[in-house]
Amino acid sequence: MTATSEASGYKWKATIDLGSKSGTQVCFNDGNNNWDSQNGANYTVSTGTCGIKGGKQEVINIVDSTPNIEKISVTIYYSNDSYKNAFIHYKVGDGNWTNVPGMKMIRTDDRDGYTWKYMIDVEDKNPQITVCFNDGLGNWDSKNGENYLITSSVAGVKNGKVDTVMSELEPKDSSLLETGRNTKITHEGDLVIEETEIYYTKMETTKNNSVYPLSDTQIDASKKDYKTDYMLKIHGVSAGGKQILRLDQYAEFKFNGTYVYVNDKESVWYCYGDTKFTNVVSSYTKNKSKTKATYSVAGDLKWRKNSKSKYKKEHWTFKLMCTPSGKMSSSGVKS
Repeated sequence: MTATSEASGYKWKATIDLGSKSGTQVCFNDGNNNWDSQNGANYTVSTGTCGIKGGKQEVINIVDSTPNIEKISVTIYYSNDSYKNAFIHYKVGDGNWTNVPGMKMIRTDDRDGYTWKYMIDVEDKNPQITVCFNDGLGNWDSKNGENYLITSSVAGVKNGKVDTVMSELEPKDSSLLETGRNTKITHEGDLVIEETEIYYTKMETTKNNSVYPLSDTQIDASKKDYKTDYMLKIHGVSAGGKQILRLDQYAEFKFNGTYVYVNDKESVWYCYGDTKFTNVVSSYTKNKSKTKATYSVAGDLKWRKNSKSKYKKEHWTFKLMCTPSGKMSSSGVKS
């Protein structure tokens, strides 16, 4: 048994897995042949929480004062082809550092340009993790002693820099300007969905090659001039504190106040462990719409917590949307 102070008047506790049974018999001893067995009759306990004290049994209610803290999983990618093995030495917030050399990273090819990855569970949706790397042989990458600070749920360290977006779909066009970013976390059963929306607008080039954002007032619907805006959506799906799937969507919307349509779109998803995203289909508004243009990706999310548990399966639809006025939104819905 383990020592406890959860219930007043009790010093020890044990948890018994009854399986399909409704109860069982118990007795106690101190390991030195001193027994409490109710004079050989034993104690009969049933499902729930009970206490045994002074030869009597009572039902007790334990109020859990521990705050319900939702853990999130932070995935850190690292690029170093020269290492035969890679270790990540880190601390979370103001906590203690891991023991040198740190935790061994695993080889990966699920993200272009990165060779190693490691996942850390934290109790803060805004993580602050200080990290450095080594090969276990005394060769360190610590940014010349400054170390690297990780502040997002997915990050990569390469060539002395931290990449916090880490999406293959992030626009590389220098004429695009990021205009907004939102993150929200929702719970669906034992799934935690972390969604990050990133908005971009197209910069128009003048004769002297300077760029500026095209305003809504510059859109002439009668001449069918269109403004182009972009949306990148990153869906992080976790279960049991571990990230099991990441789905990135990217769409290019054209709109002029009267019509809207999807000009270009792309999706990429990363699966971890036993997770699968299967039977995936995508659809988008090909023709101009007076109401809303939509780019959606739908499929079966199939996962299990460990190799011994049964698979669970849910059908999910992830959408990016835009109105003729240029208002963009997104959704992730279990269907």
